[in-house]
Amino acid sequence: MGPIQTEDVQTYSIHLQQSDEYDGWDGKWWTFWTESHNHDKMTTTTMMMGED
Repeated sequence: MGPIQTEDVQTYSIHLQQSDEYDGWDGKWWTFWTESHNHDKMTTTTMMMGED
């Protein structure tokens, strides 16, 4: 499985916001994703976080 692209993360975010389960996640997907990838995606994650 290749690296997760910024576009994929943004699309996933939009998908969750439109999903009935979004409130249940309460944004925890982002914390999980960053924690899962911070060992080799620190630069990319920081860049994406700064886009907000």
